[in-house]
Amino acid sequence: MLATGQTRGKSRLAVLEPSDEQNAPIKLRLIDADLNDTSYECISYDRAKNDNIIKISVDDEDYEIPEALESALRTFRRKEKPRTLWADLLVGRTAEERSREATAIRQILVNADKTLCWLGPGNEVTSRAFDAIHNMANHWNQACVQVNLSQDVGLARFTIEQMNAIRANFLAVDFPSLAGFDFDIWNEIYAIFGSPYWSSVQSIPEIVLAEAPVVVCGRSNIRWPNYVGASRAFPILHGKYQKVPFLPTVMKGFTKSSAIEVAERRRRLGQTLQLFPMIQTARDGAAQDPRDYIFSMIPLSTPSERAGIYNSAPPPPPAIDYSKSVQDVFIDAARYIVLDRQDLLLWFSERPPCAKRIKDLPTWVPDFSIGDPQASQSDVNNGLRGWSDTVQPRKSIRVSDKALLVQAYPLDRVEYVSRVFNVGNCMNVCYEEYQKLPEPVNETIEERDERFWRTLLMNIGNFGDTLGLRAPPSDAIGNSFKSIIAQETMRL
Repeated sequence: MLATGQTRGKSRLAVLEPSDEQNAPIKLRLIDADLNDTSYECISYDRAKNDNIIKISVDDEDYEIPEALESALRTFRRKEKPRTLWADLLVGRTAEERSREATAIRQILVNADKTLCWLGPGNEVTSRAFDAIHNMANHWNQACVQVNLSQDVGLARFTIEQMNAIRANFLAVDFPSLAGFDFDIWNEIYAIFGSPYWSSVQSIPEIVLAEAPVVVCGRSNIRWPNYVGASRAFPILHGKYQKVPFLPTVMKGFTKSSAIEVAERRRRLGQTLQLFPMIQTARDGAAQDPRDYIFSMIPLSTPSERAGIYNSAPPPPPAIDYSKSVQDVFIDAARYIVLDRQDLLLWFSERPPCAKRIKDLPTWVPDFSIGDPQASQSDVNNGLRGWSDTVQPRKSIRVSDKALLVQAYPLDRVEYVSRVFNVGNCMNVCYEEYQKLPEPVNETIEERDERFWRTLLMNIGNFGDTLGLRAPPSDAIGNSFKSIIAQETMRL
């Protein structure tokens, strides 16, 4: 079941011995196999919480695995034939073994016959709930065909007319299994869409990189594309029959599966999957080891296209090395993101000094283990980020050891320092500085004035409610500044 890459194209797999008794002990034997010549399946399961540990037999020796993985093995075990599987845990728990396995994960997933996304053992209602989910998926697919939408079109690209037509289609059709008051089915559907599995960080790469992911709960299953269709149909039917808000777990499950769908589609279509947005997606999940927020995303990420803009080759991605400390892993990831993108989007949801849970991180490095800090979200249109692409020449952003070196604008020699702005003297200081402007050389008066108030805005941030709202500043902002000058002139 579980594998690590040991030589190129090879990995360790586990052969699950058959048994015709449901409660018989789990027995595995490990084999080293050529992935290209071996038929096997991958198991993707919830690693977010592994409190319950169960012993199984691996090569006739006791081995401890989490309950979520044990329940998957028990369900997938055949009665008469062995089953060759891969999952991440049996391959080893040393830093070297984990690093080797994580580095080989792309090849492991791509070569597998299918990836089984294990939600849990289910109950007596699970099969009926999956029948309803299959019905939703089939109807969603038919409705999309009727409005000329393919699987390769993301939900964000649906037109209002197409979405209204799909919604009208669902509202006009009866779904008997959902129309009554069978709350057992509704609760089981909630449990499927809101499964803790979707909080697992590892679920992202294991679905995105898989050639044939299948969502499995108990003895029921559904192919990933159909699961996505059902997850889009369900909110329409929920509003039709229930008319109450979703449970938080269901909303979180929808958010995560939607993000995975976007990443899977981009990979399938050959589009970029940059490391930073994938880490942001991972931060909405949970990981027992904080390094997995980074290491799980590295195998599926691709370089940014921004490197070509500045005539520089993309930097090599961080190496997956579990012998490194959490601090070093976060610093390496932050360094790569900054050098790869050559901007400060790293701080999109942060306000440096970034909030920390883990100690000894530089002030400019986010703590990727604290989730997505939306409460402190900064305005990326302000300051250096807003105009960095419009100023030429500009200096490259560099990282020296653990320090971030940023000089996005060429700076003139400082000849004097103006008075500090405060509420009382702001307009006076503005006007004094404006009066000190030299006569323009190789530029018009308008260009000189524009450079002046751009510099002013960069130093004081938002000026009232008008200045600094666009990048680059619009004519309306220029007129506002001139009106401030006019107002101050009148006062004098």
